[in-house]
Amino acid sequence: MNGKVPFTSVPALLRKGNALLAAGRATRMGVPKLLLPYTADQSLLTHAVATLSRCGEGSVAVILGHQAALFREALRGAAKDGLFAANEVHCLYNAQYWQGLATSLGVAVSWAEAQQFDGLLLLAADQPFVEVHQLRQLWAVFEKRPSGIHAVAAACGGQLRNPAVVDATFFAPLSASEGDRGARPFLEAHADQVIPVEWGEGPWFEDIDAWPAYVQSVRRGGWGGKPPEVTWLSAPPLSWLRQADRCVHADPAPRLAPGTLLVAVPKAWPIAAETLYGVRLPAMAQRVQALPETRELLQQGVDTLLFSAAQTAAEKLAFVRAAACWALSLQIG
Repeated sequence: MNGKVPFTSVPALLRKGNALLAAGRATRMGVPKLLLPYTADQSLLTHAVATLSRCGEGSVAVILGHQAALFREALRGAAKDGLFAANEVHCLYNAQYWQGLATSLGVAVSWAEAQQFDGLLLLAADQPFVEVHQLRQLWAVFEKRPSGIHAVAAACGGQLRNPAVVDATFFAPLSASEGDRGARPFLEAHADQVIPVEWGEGPWFEDIDAWPAYVQSVRRGGWGGKPPEVTWLSAPPLSWLRQADRCVHADPAPRLAPGTLLVAVPKAWPIAAETLYGVRLPAMAQRVQALPETRELLQQGVDTLLFSAAQTAAEKLAFVRAAACWALSLQIG
């Protein structure tokens, strides 16, 4: 031996990025579904971000769009509560969110290209049952992929599903996607370059796109929230009912549970921001029921109105959470 240490090559560490797609309008829910409570102390949004953060596999970015200010406020609050470090999570705004999911893919890919990532994990924020170990499994398979393989995706019965990890070869074609299409159709079209990671049947593939699916997810998550007090009004001001009538015709209408409409009112009205006010339309006096606004609301399938004078992002988040807790208490207890 000449005393020299033999050189052994060490594989370069991969630069990894994780993008949470959270920019959608949630038109089938009506309210920003990702801001709804998932556990007693987390929303669907903050739960998903915390999952990516605990994964420990590189940088995390949240792609925001609809109601971005409220989402940022929710993330600030979660970071303050210690769910994840604020400097670990980057918020990226998708100005074209209304054009569909493909625009969020474009934002995520642009971030990955700017950061020169070797791989990018794409996760939809409304899949709350995806677990940390499953995400780590995708990354582990990705790191050992053979030449000619450019993606790794979760699978069920051999069928590609979300989430997925893609390498830089797929960045440009993914960013060229259009409409309300995620990465899955593209990966299916290039299945010979994708490794499926079999997860089997399970709740991790369920997404939350309607109130029943949300209630089911909360049940599975172990709901521990307490219903708030509601001040019920028997004869609300006519101006409140007119405001509710405008809300029910909005796009999307701020519906929560079936039959429940959330109504934001000006702060100048005599209502406290921290109080949840409600109106049960079928129980109102006959004189009020005869009003055109009330008849229209009932015809639209609305039987309960929840009013709020929330103005700040924090107040609006508190209102959405309180309203959801009240609605959940009717079905979960």
